[in-house]
Amino acid sequence: MSTMSFNDQAVKKLLNAKLVKPSSAFYNIQPYDGGMSISSIDTRRMIKLSVLCDSVDGVVDNKSEYFIPIKKLNLFSYPGSYRLKFNEDHILVNIKSDVGKKSAKIRRKNMRQYMFDNFKIFDEVEPVSIDSDVLRTILKNLSASAQIKETKTDADMKKNKIQFYGQASVAISDATYYGTFCYHDDIKFDISISSADVPIVMGFCDISEGPIEMYDAKTHFMCKNSNEDTLLITKVVTERSELFEIEDEYEHVIEIDLAMLKDAVKWAIESIDGTQRVKFKFDGNVIEMLSSGSMISSLYTMTDSKPFDVDLPIQIVSNIIHNIKGKTIKFKYKNKSTPTIVEINGDKDDEVQTRYFISAMLQR
Repeated sequence: MSTMSFNDQAVKKLLNAKLVKPSSAFYNIQPYDGGMSISSIDTRRMIKLSVLCDSVDGVVDNKSEYFIPIKKLNLFSYPGSYRLKFNEDHILVNIKSDVGKKSAKIRRKNMRQYMFDNFKIFDEVEPVSIDSDVLRTILKNLSASAQIKETKTDADMKKNKIQFYGQASVAISDATYYGTFCYHDDIKFDISISSADVPIVMGFCDISEGPIEMYDAKTHFMCKNSNEDTLLITKVVTERSELFEIEDEYEHVIEIDLAMLKDAVKWAIESIDGTQRVKFKFDGNVIEMLSSGSMISSLYTMTDSKPFDVDLPIQIVSNIIHNIKGKTIKFKYKNKSTPTIVEINGDKDDEVQTRYFISAMLQR
């Protein structure tokens, strides 16, 4: 038996195991010399987090496992200093804080749970490294067109994905009618991530500081951070798409105040019923937004344009502009090679340069 002391900030890290909802409805806790780990496993993914203790009394049984139900994890969300006593049939949790003391007993459940342990498959894989904040920004921007909510089945996961292309330092998410390109010098690798896995990889970035090492084996994808936390994902085998580029050559380029556009788009979404189709009508320094032929919102632009109009899905436009930082955006239309493409992008001084594309909807 052993007793470990933890501060509340360290213990709260256990709550990040919620990134993967365990299929068994139980988390796995294992004490080790100097701390404990918590693992959560579903049908395709596993996360394992390590928490260092402030002190330890007694002999630690490194082979012991404690399976705790999902709801019991919230016991580690309270402020105060923690003492965890690992007994043969339970974990005794004691918390001492400025407002008093708390105590709970987590009974040990005997069960068998599959734990991935074949990490030898990564022995021949050369890891690639990227800063966790940079990776999170890239994934956040790409999520605008990654169709995350729509990716549920194996067939969806084969089709909807994010792909990194090291030779061009670009990552791409490409849906049927819209897509996103992110450029950064640290993209020096070729990796594909299913859209369904984007939120959990972003969550792993949130709990990491500094670089993340990524291992891309034939059947599995793994991320590790400086704290030796591990995220493991079973890959969905799919073919990589060929890299393609869209030249930055347009007939119309209009600069728009970002705050004004967000306000106008928000109004449009809240005021229309049914269809998400909105006509953007440009003329001089004015944009009008029309739904079913009626004007619902308008705003002034920072640059004049020749008259033109284009139909766009308003929710996709909203998703895009809320990813953009800065004060202005550029709205571009009638690409030289692909005339029906609309491009929206922000200031060039963003750390991750991002180009958002929408295919204009056919005119009624």
